[in-house]
Amino acid sequence: MSKAVAHLAKDEALDPAHLAALESRCVVDVSDIPSLEETLSKLPEGAFTSDELRLGSCRIVHKQRLSRQLVFIGLRASDGRMIEGILRRGVTKTDHENMSQAATVGDVVAVTGMVERSKGRFSIHVRVIEVEEAWIDLYGPKCMFRDDALLADEPTREPAGPHGPGLWSPSFTAQHGRLLLLQIVSSHAPRVHEYVTLTQTGVTPLGIVAPISGPHMGRDERGLVVRTHKPNELVNNVLQDGAVCRFIQRWYALDALAPTMAAAAKGLISALTAAAEANTSHVLPLEVRVQCFPRTLEAPLVAALRASGVAEPNPRGTLVACAAYVYGTIAYGVSDTSLEGGDGGSAAVHRGERHARPSKMVERHDGTGQENGNGNKAVAAAAVADAPAGGGQVSRAFYKLREVASRLQLTLNVKHAIDIGASPGGWTTCMIESGCSKVTAVDPGLLYLPDAVIDRCEHMRMRIEEAIPILQGRSGAEAVALDLLVCDMNAPPAEVLAIARTALPLLRVGAPLVLTFKNAFPRRGEWLSALEAGLEELSTFAEGVQVVHLLANTSKETTVVGRVRAGPPVPRRPCYVTAWERARAIAGVAR
Repeated sequence: MSKAVAHLAKDEALDPAHLAALESRCVVDVSDIPSLEETLSKLPEGAFTSDELRLGSCRIVHKQRLSRQLVFIGLRASDGRMIEGILRRGVTKTDHENMSQAATVGDVVAVTGMVERSKGRFSIHVRVIEVEEAWIDLYGPKCMFRDDALLADEPTREPAGPHGPGLWSPSFTAQHGRLLLLQIVSSHAPRVHEYVTLTQTGVTPLGIVAPISGPHMGRDERGLVVRTHKPNELVNNVLQDGAVCRFIQRWYALDALAPTMAAAAKGLISALTAAAEANTSHVLPLEVRVQCFPRTLEAPLVAALRASGVAEPNPRGTLVACAAYVYGTIAYGVSDTSLEGGDGGSAAVHRGERHARPSKMVERHDGTGQENGNGNKAVAAAAVADAPAGGGQVSRAFYKLREVASRLQLTLNVKHAIDIGASPGGWTTCMIESGCSKVTAVDPGLLYLPDAVIDRCEHMRMRIEEAIPILQGRSGAEAVALDLLVCDMNAPPAEVLAIARTALPLLRVGAPLVLTFKNAFPRRGEWLSALEAGLEELSTFAEGVQVVHLLANTSKETTVVGRVRAGPPVPRRPCYVTAWERARAIAGVAR
């Protein structure tokens, strides 16, 4: 603690002459935080600025009460930079008797006071604190504050800046790429986040925008915020990926950041006015669709748009205004969904037909870098077929195996694979269309395969217990040496692993194993124990074991991948005894 802070921590009141001197100081409004950082870096260690500074639009993200006389607050500026605030009883002007009630976590405030440099950090000794937008006004008294910046992929402790450690700027600012918000089916939000992270290059998923905790939670309020320099490429890749496009409902371009909802509404009104001036076919008031994350933000935004006279909220409007609470700020943007025809809107997927609808939510260059006739830059439309090339009947299992290959860099282009529990043929079709020369499909049920893959499939209509001796008895040119084993049977882990162990003599060393563990247990504890035991059992004859919850998996199943270990199976290790070890196993942490 610096000497100045230690002095302010004392309980005695300050000298009246000192307070009068503070009142008479010149107050300088600071609107450019980066230039402020450069100015403050020239301060000697332990020195104060000669003038008082007024920092507006700072959100309180942390508060610590040291005593009745002293409260520390963490302030994040609208661009993400951090500075410490010190509130001292008798110095800070507030209507509240209790210093800790002057402003609460989540409020956007303006603070005025002298700034001190201490150990490379900057602290503002607050004389005046003004609440610009209270958290409770937007989200209600029962909504907890969310500091999503903790999810960012940037260091939060004394990062090195151009002038040494000091203020912090997160990675979602404009110079690091454009923000895109993907609206996701709520149940699949974590899985989509993981999938995009592993499969999309040049894209940084920043985190999931979840409903603010409280009474206004909704199923469709989850969004994945990503940063990318090529939004068109991302959208087209997602639309062409059958594994993930079915779970993304809409996407939104977020072009600017605002510290408060009032500032975001003002920015949206300016953007809509500019859009009306650029397109003479638009007549005021504009019909605008409003989408907010969380939905509690819609009420103040709709009221502001109507009061401006520029826009009238309408669900069928071709213009879309989006605002989202992201990392302590309000990210917002306006998009025109009427570009290049097609109603599209912000919808990426039409559920009933499982195909992508054209969307113009990303107003940037398309894949060719060309602009349309109106001078507006629009994303190219893309389509996703319900079935793979070949036109056969495909089950949801098809997308499972394709996703495994994509996420884990698994090669399906092998000479000979076995599909245990193959009916109705989704995994067999996926392997053959991916280049597998031959698939032995074992299942008493029927297979529904495209004509193009039938010749490379050997269907053994029997149980696997009957098929294994037959395959082991083949010799000469018909001898079986399997390069891949997959199993999507509706069976618990123990049964699936027993089958896989039986087939080990047919598999080459290093051959991949792709197994689905089904949860058929009435209690979650039983399922966790069975999964734990299954992973331990698999690790005795397979290495590189990974556990993934695929987008195409249901909530009652988990996919496990490994490779056949060289030599005899190793002894089984003891089961986990702590909840932490069990959680690591379920999360697929390498052991």
